[in-house]
Amino acid sequence: MMFTGVDIEWGYNKVLIKPKDRWKAAFITNEGLYEPTVMFFGLTNSPATFQTMMNTIFQDLIDEGSVMIYMDDIAIHTGVRLGESDEDHVRRHHKLVRQVLE
Repeated sequence: MMFTGVDIEWGYNKVLIKPKDRWKAAFITNEGLYEPTVMFFGLTNSPATFQTMMNTIFQDLIDEGSVMIYMDDIAIHTGVRLGESDEDHVRRHHKLVRQVLE
């Protein structure tokens, strides 16, 4: 078995808020009303929305059983197939890691 862990650097702050929903996250500052265009920490349902987005993006790999995702942590794992050489297993694992990183 081979495992690779990836901690992505982007997260909530890259998830756009739909224009029609921006008023829900608005707050008043001394400069006036601020309506954020992306999610930020502290918003209700930010973690659930981000997890749903990640699950949607990687759905095929999750269904295949090669990838597990929790928030911004991605675990990639592959097992040796019957009759597969170590070199072929490493190549297949690296190919999967590159696919996830794209």
